Amino acid sequence: MDVGNHQQAERDAQRVQANREELVERIGRAIREDRAAQPLRGLHLSRSSLSLKPVHSVLEPSVCVIAQGSKEVLLGESRYRYDPSQYLLATVELPRVSQVLEASKERPYLSLRLELTPTFVSSVMVEAGQASPRDHADVRAINVSPLDGNLLDAFVRLVRLLDSPTEAQVLMPLITREIIYRLLEARRLMLSEDLDAASAAYRVGYNDASHFNREYKSLFGVPPMHDVQRLREEALEGAG
Repeated sequence: MDVGNHQQAERDAQRVQANREELVERIGRAIREDRAAQPLRGLHLSRSSLSLKPVHSVLEPSVCVIAQGSKEVLLGESRYRYDPSQYLLATVELPRVSQVLEASKERPYLSLRLELTPTFVSSVMVEAGQASPRDHADVRAINVSPLDGNLLDAFVRLVRLLDSPTEAQVLMPLITREIIYRLLEARRLMLSEDLDAASAAYRVGYNDASHFNREYKSLFGVPPMHDVQRLREEALEGAG
């Protein structure tokens, strides 16, 4: 790695750390007691100073980010554990069992959950030129993936709106669109710019292409290049 790339990597790492600290500070200030709250429509915050017993509930289509602590979600026989370096994405409404694993009075568990309504997601996919997977059975209903710097930055800007409800009415839909777009970004890059899987993985924050391949297959049901080829063929058929 040359000097320029090293310096850029350091700046990116500093920005990520600053954003993580700001997310902790803002969520902690917005919800000062152990509870769940919905300060803005569709944006849910949660705080806990104790590791909790498993809780049964229904999870709506949403993306969940932890600012501090860790959590585990059980869906059938699958377990999904995540922390501030990852996000959990649920694409359909489903029953789940969740448990806060790491929390204390000094470092409470802090998290946010942003609802993703199907119509909103579909409109972003149309604008981004993406088709929905033809076989929905191949798409994982829930998945945990790395939280890259650009996506984290969008969530921080979303939480900043807690200080300005008036601005939130205008800006929250825009930031939500950006978040949805970034959740779909690797797929869009490979489709529109003819990138291979390794290049697309690097562009969206993965250092390990094989890790990206596994994550992509778990989300979309097939390896990335197979999926891209299928979508391109569908696009050609539609154009014909």
